[in-house]
Amino acid sequence: MDTTTFEYYQHNVHEIFKRYEQNEAYDNSLLPHVFSKGQKVLDIGCGSGRDMSLLSEIGCEVYGIEPVEEFRTLAYNSHPELEGRIFTGSIPEDVPELPIKGFDGILVSAVLMHIPEGRLFDAAYKIRDLMKTGGALLVSVPVERDDLEEPSTVLRSDENAAAGSLTGETRDTKGRLMNIRPEARIRILFERLGFDTESRYYSADRLMRTGISWVSIVFRYRGGGVSESVDKIETIIVQDRKWATYKLALLRALCDTAQKEPNTAFWDVNGQVHVPIESVSRRWIEYYWPIVESRHFIPQMRGEKPDGSRFIAFRKNLQQLTDEYQELGGIEEFVFQRDEGRLRDRSSILLKQTNEKVIEAIRQPIFYTGGGTSADKPFSYNSSYETVVLSSELWRELILLGHIIADTLILRWAELTADISKGDIPISQMVELLLRDVEPSRNVADARQVYRRASSLECVWTGKTLTQSFDVDHAIPYSLRHDNSLWNLFPADPKKNNAKR
Repeated sequence: MDTTTFEYYQHNVHEIFKRYEQNEAYDNSLLPHVFSKGQKVLDIGCGSGRDMSLLSEIGCEVYGIEPVEEFRTLAYNSHPELEGRIFTGSIPEDVPELPIKGFDGILVSAVLMHIPEGRLFDAAYKIRDLMKTGGALLVSVPVERDDLEEPSTVLRSDENAAAGSLTGETRDTKGRLMNIRPEARIRILFERLGFDTESRYYSADRLMRTGISWVSIVFRYRGGGVSESVDKIETIIVQDRKWATYKLALLRALCDTAQKEPNTAFWDVNGQVHVPIESVSRRWIEYYWPIVESRHFIPQMRGEKPDGSRFIAFRKNLQQLTDEYQELGGIEEFVFQRDEGRLRDRSSILLKQTNEKVIEAIRQPIFYTGGGTSADKPFSYNSSYETVVLSSELWRELILLGHIIADTLILRWAELTADISKGDIPISQMVELLLRDVEPSRNVADARQVYRRASSLECVWTGKTLTQSFDVDHAIPYSLRHDNSLWNLFPADPKKNNAKR
């Protein structure tokens, strides 16, 4: 659990316990409709034990997981029937050994909003691993809260804080990590892990707090089948042996391509998907640029040394490229010149040399990821097309879940670097480098030329007829997607565009 959130519950446990236990208006009438007598049910983040006690009254064989020791003690005092049934732990990083291997039901109430972005995929995967095929999962998440502070992107020194900072922390006025995720996003995540959505229930806050509302989603775990590709992704992230950060960089590049430039990939007659290795290389250069240009040496493979006796394949060439742009505006200027075709002769030569070395390095994780036989390997290389090849099923999962998986990969990359450096490079520092926002000048010139040739033009927001005076606006904000593709650029009335800002 996020450190600040844990400390809040730890320091305010008696007040929270009293509010949970003594609120007469509390009614969780969903429990007897979702879970039934004789079922083995796990309550993740059971807090005061209130819901566990209700499940016990139904006749369920109930167990709980709770990280705060004071909550566990108070729960036993108030509900003695729960003695020995609450285990220390949290998801996803601290799941305890439980007496049950597969639960008929799992309750996750008011927990997922405390999970950092970089842990969400792992958390959902752990929940799936605890579930029996055919079992019911009840998830409750907030739909709205009026007690949230402005998002902060400050990276603190502790590792859990860094994990929560992947996309900027959103916290409530009490300091708790509070990610309000769209209901559809929660559903897509669990559905890709083998669950079916059975029903949804919207409700006001049961503790009678104003400005807060909830949605409870009932899932049924069908098991197997569709989740095979997700299993491969999880294996790469968690279980695959990693002597360097290459495997994580490859999967992250494929995620980003699936999310931002899916049309750069093409399908062959066998239904496999080809991603140009040139596209992967372009992303690798952007990922590794801040790492290589850092004044403090940051190893990216085991045994890599600053004296150059052992180093990643492209470090020397990329170092020359970063040095070239040190006084020219850094990576932002490089990306702008590269994408606009404005590289100077020397820069163009350095990029060509770097690109060759990066592509050489990319072939290593393509070959080694997955291990075992060729049938186990999720990727292959097509030398004729110069592409990374993967199955259509895996590509589909990257399109659907890539935004979640990418956050997980960033955190794993930071953790691996900390391990390789033997703690010399903090996780928080690596997260900051890996999240460095490359925002070159916004190129909308092509779109402007297209619209100037149009016989008639209307403002995308108002429908007002436009003359030659118009702005080119992003449908999906540039700050969110960093996408200047023509499909994302539309003519807009300048006054309306400025007012919208």
